[in-house]
Formats: sequence, C-alpha cells, structure tokens
Amino acid sequence: MSVRAGGAARAFIAMNTGIGASAALACQTSRKQRFSAKRIALETRTKMPQLLPMGKSSPTNVRDALIKRLTSYWKMEAGNVVLVPAIMLFLASGKVGIAAFVAIMPMMALLAVGAWYWRAKLHQIERGISPDKTIMKIATLNMPLAIASLVAVSACITAWLVPGLAVGTADRWVATAAAILAVLEYINYYHRQLQHFDHLADWKRLLSGGGFRKSQLRQDIDRVTRA
Repeated sequence: MSVRAGGAARAFIAMNTGIGASAALACQTSRKQRFSAKRIALETRTKMPQLLPMGKSSPTNVRDALIKRLTSYWKMEAGNVVLVPAIMLFLASGKVGIAAFVAIMPMMALLAVGAWYWRAKLHQIERGISPDKTIMKIATLNMPLAIASLVAVSACITAWLVPGLAVGTADRWVATAAAILAVLEYINYYHRQLQHFDHLADWKRLLSGGGFRKSQLRQDIDRVTRA
C-alpha cells in the first residue's frame, strides 16, 4: 500500500513537473516570438526610408517649382518681344527695310502669344483661375499667325531675290532670322514642342527617342474646343 502511494506521489510530481516545464517552455517561446516580432518591426522601420523611391518631391514642392518655371517662361517671352528685335536692329546698325519689318512683326506677335499663354497657365496654378478664355482667344489667332509666318518667309526670300528691296546684307539677314524664328515659334506653340533645352526631363525624353510631342498649348486648344 505504501509502495503504491509512493508511486502515485512520484507520478503526480512528475506530471506537475512536466506541465510546469511545458508552461515555462511555452512562455519562453512566446517571449522569443514577441521579441522577434518587435525586432523585425524595428528593422522594417529602420530600412523603410531606403525602400522608398528616391527623389520624390512633395506636392507642395512640385507646385512651387512649376510656379517658378511658368513665371520665368512668361517673363522671358514678354521680354523677348522687345529684346530680340532690338538686338536684330542693333546688329544691323538700324539699317533695315520693309522686308525685315514684315518678318519681325509676326515673330513679335508669337512671342507675345507665348507670354500671354504662360501667364494664364501660371494664374491657373497660382490662383485657381481657369485659362480657358485666354486659350480660346489664342486659338482664334492660329490661322492669322500661320499666314503671317508664311508672309514673313516670303518677305525674307524676296529680300534675297529682288535687287534693291533690301537696304543691305544685314537687312536680309535680319529678315531671314526673324522669319525663321516666327515659323519656329508658331510650330512650337500651335503644333509641336520644339523647345527642350530649358527642361531636363523634356530633353531626356527627346534624346531617348520620344520625338517632338504635341505642344502644351495645342493640347489645351484641343481640350477646350472639344468641350
């Protein structure tokens, strides 16, 4: 009887010891799992900045950069309305004739259109003012400016072919430069973006084979006329 009681006591103690050991092992395992989870979470938070795309700007920074670009665009074009003809006249020592003036006028008009358009786009971003009315007005000038650009080219060619029409060689070169600029400005605004040197992203896209994409003004004109 005593032997049986002793055996039962040992079995009870062994069972309790096994349960205690299992509980301790489970508790230790749980602590290890919690510690491991915390360590993984900490490493994830530490490495997260390295996983995020580099060079991304916040919307505020993008907006400020765009405002800065558009401000420089419209002011540059507005200044060129006066500056470019002034340089041409200076280089020709003021000796220009009718052909040069005929070529200079559409060039100045297209530079003014560029300043007008970029200023409207600036006000859209900066003040929330829709540029659509301005775009519609600029769209009505499409055909007149196309004709004026062709007239400028005709004046340039005539200055070289017809004796006595031009004041001199400098006059012919002024007419030629103005006519070329008029045509390029017309294409750049009303059809295809030719100007890429002032924006790195556009320049890279062009070099990668993207070609000359539709100009921003043309996209806006198409959008407004479809509405």
